[in-house]
Amino acid sequence: MTPSRLSALTTIARRGPCRLSDVAEKESIGKSSVTRIATKLERDGLISRVPDPHDRRSALLVTTSAGEKVLISTNQRADEYLRAQFDGLDDADVAAIVGALTAIERMLELRA
Repeated sequence: MTPSRLSALTTIARRGPCRLSDVAEKESIGKSSVTRIATKLERDGLISRVPDPHDRRSALLVTTSAGEKVLISTNQRADEYLRAQFDGLDDADVAAIVGALTAIERMLELRA
């Protein structure tokens, strides 16, 4: 899974049913790029397209159960990696990193 596909899959999962244009905007990529990414995610069974109840000409992207499993697995691997990195740090360093991450998370939520 490429970083761009994983990022798009994460965006679709977090936003719930959304249009291609929503993903393109969030990911800061062009519509043709997000179309290619979505096509590959759909081909791999990680997302599906469902009719937009408000616009019959449009489709919404939704994460499938297989897509959710990929995200859970990816997050678990990332958590394991970070735990291993934190094992060598003292408590003060861990507290400083956690504090910084909390501030970064708030900053990113404001931009979302």
